Amino acid sequence: MDGLPRNGWTESIGMGGRLRPELPAGITRNTHYIAWANEAASFLEDILEQEVAEILLPSSEINRAFAIFEVINRGGTPLDEFDLIVAKAARQTDLEPLAERIVGLISGDNLSLPASLTDYLIESKPTELNLSKHKIVYDNELTQYFKRQYLNLISILSHTQYGEIDGEAERQKKLKIKIEHIKREKILDIAYEQINSNTEATVKALKRAIAFLNVRCGVVGLSDLHYQLMILPIAYAFSNDTFWGSRDHMDKVEFWYWSSLFSGAYQFNQNRTAINDISDLYIWLETGAEKFKNRFDDIFKAQKFSTTEILLCKDEDNPPGTAIEKAILQYIEPAHKLKIDQNKLQNCRSNILNLVNVL
Repeated sequence: MDGLPRNGWTESIGMGGRLRPELPAGITRNTHYIAWANEAASFLEDILEQEVAEILLPSSEINRAFAIFEVINRGGTPLDEFDLIVAKAARQTDLEPLAERIVGLISGDNLSLPASLTDYLIESKPTELNLSKHKIVYDNELTQYFKRQYLNLISILSHTQYGEIDGEAERQKKLKIKIEHIKREKILDIAYEQINSNTEATVKALKRAIAFLNVRCGVVGLSDLHYQLMILPIAYAFSNDTFWGSRDHMDKVEFWYWSSLFSGAYQFNQNRTAINDISDLYIWLETGAEKFKNRFDDIFKAQKFSTTEILLCKDEDNPPGTAIEKAILQYIEPAHKLKIDQNKLQNCRSNILNLVNVL
């Protein structure tokens, strides 16, 4: 069957059903092969000689590079800040990929638990904990919850010196940690050397914080923490080995957790509250200067959220806030029995009052 002419060539079906070119008169098949080879070689040489466009930016404008890359990649798989940080960390080629490194730090060795953390447990007192079972890693992939807080904490640890007081805020005793440190621009501005050198300390601090929330507060995994940013003050504090090993410091962190919940401190403007609490909690643990008396005084006074009447289910117009429901039930119920509903809360009134005494 003849086809349509193509630049002086025609195609016909030969034996076996394959297409065979019909050569013009005077051209042998060997001549045709040589011509094709010459043209192919010339084509490849032209490609090698072509100049490839490069986008060059100084390191101080790395954020522009990320923005340009995102535009180029538009239509493909969306990239988030964690993906870009992983790509930046890969500049240090002697290390395994960042995401795999973090999974290894979590799923590898168990976290040692100090007696300061487990003293109050009535039954067995574990000495170590495997964090891979605490909703951080699924199918060898980090969860979005963990990625987000990893980025927040490593940005803080990379852009500030641990425990450094802000000279301009000396009278208020605040750390040099600003809300900008957990924003996209600062996260993407972390140098690749800092990403690689600070990752182990960041993961260790987050593991300690998750262990604290599990053992002291009943929170099974990071995704079960209603106010996600509450993990940052805990993790920052427990970056300090002395705080992690001290029962007195551990008790203060637990006081901060419950007073923050029951006072409604994290209902609004969580970013700013968390940043302030990183500073205030650290300074309280380091110097003993009381930073949370007002928060203690506000316990059970958050209107339409956590008043005593609401928590005892005596306010028909305002049921307990979801964060309070969840925190109470996590504290008093084994994880496999955890069900958040009003009937369960009705049966827990005495436990709530006991919790008040703990505070």
